[in-house]
Amino acid sequence: MRRIGPPTAAAVALLVILGLAAGIALAAKPPACPAKVDQLAGCITKVQAAKLRMVVDCNGIKHRVTVAKKAKVTLDDKAAKLGDLKPGSKVTVYGKCARKGTRFVADKVCACSTPRPKAKGK
Repeated sequence: MRRIGPPTAAAVALLVILGLAAGIALAAKPPACPAKVDQLAGCITKVQAAKLRMVVDCNGIKHRVTVAKKAKVTLDDKAAKLGDLKPGSKVTVYGKCARKGTRFVADKVCACSTPRPKAKGK
């Protein structure tokens, strides 16, 4: 029988690279949106008004949200556009889970602008 020698450095390097690539691919997978939930509440971390998308941080878990074209958007209980919402604002998003559980589709977005801190001495 023929004996197989120790693996070469190139083979080991290839295995390490493949392992890292697999780990990165698994880590990049978006969190599944909560099943049977019709609302998300949290803080806006990103808004892409032109693409009708936003990211909402709910207790440390970031959820990608697609906003329906005819969704009702309010800011401080007044009608608004998605572009009026800013990162840091508190938001409650109403809708449903879609795209095989990776994206929440909103038909109603209710946001509150965050109060600015008061200046000292005023």
